[in-house]
Amino acid sequence: MSPKFQHWTRAAHESRLPVYRDEREAGFILGLYTLTLDAQATIGASPTIPNLFIATGFSGNGFKLALSVAKGIAQMLDDEPVTAFDRAFFAPERFANASRASTHRVRTLMTGQARSFTVGR
Repeated sequence: MSPKFQHWTRAAHESRLPVYRDEREAGFILGLYTLTLDAQATIGASPTIPNLFIATGFSGNGFKLALSVAKGIAQMLDDEPVTAFDRAFFAPERFANASRASTHRVRTLMTGQARSFTVGR
C-alpha cells in the first residue's frame, strides 16, 4: 500500500472521526471488496476456461454464504441438480450480453463521493 494511499486513508478517518486524530497509528491492512456489475456474486463454471469454477464478487457477504456456496459447487462438480442456491441467478454467463465497456457510478466507501468507472475488455 502506497504512502499516498495511507495518508489519504488517515485524513478520511480523521475528517469523519475527529477523535482519531489523537490516536497513534498501529499500521495498515488492505482488503479487497469484490463486486460484480450487478452487485451479486458470480458462482459457477467459467464460460471460457474448462474445468474452472468461479465463486467471487460477494461484496462482503462471502462468509455468510460460504456453506451454501460450497454445497452448490460440490453439487455442480458431481453433476447433481443445484439445490443450495439459484444457479441461474449467480451464473457467470449472465454477463455474456453486457457491452464490452460499461460505465458505472459508484459511491466510494471512504469519501462517500460518487465516481464513475469503466469496465471493459
